[in-house]
Amino acid sequence: MTPGVLKICVCIILLRITFAGRLDGALQMTEDVPVIYVIFNAIPGFTRANIHLAALKNTVYVIYDMKDKNIGKLMASVASSPRVSLFPMARYKEGADAFASIYTHLCPDKTPQRQRQELMNFQRFFVLRDFVEHHHLTRVFYGDGDVSVFGNMTA
Repeated sequence: MTPGVLKICVCIILLRITFAGRLDGALQMTEDVPVIYVIFNAIPGFTRANIHLAALKNTVYVIYDMKDKNIGKLMASVASSPRVSLFPMARYKEGADAFASIYTHLCPDKTPQRQRQELMNFQRFFVLRDFVEHHHLTRVFYGDGDVSVFGNMTA
């Protein structure tokens, strides 16, 4: 199975998660199926727009990388929405870091940028898994930053 096919297969899996949180990471049970975005690097305008769009009808959780130099933009742009909660990624990177220690880059494009991108594509699912396990969650909808969610994922 190629990495692209694997990513597509993993993206369409709905993990059963129900919870709500705020910036401090405190969780409360809710009926919502939250939309989760895992943000590693720069936060493009379309990703911020998609977070806002998803928050119109859903609870949204953003797991973000503390090292991101643009994190201030993310926080400022989404802090106004009461349906968006931010979680620092450092709490959920144990599996991703373990995977990185054994990862072998098999893509024909051996540039450092491509190697980092491919590794992060896998690591985001370990971060998501660790987040789900940490909070004992049962159902979520995961979206890449370029995924626009127009409807309520609970319905």
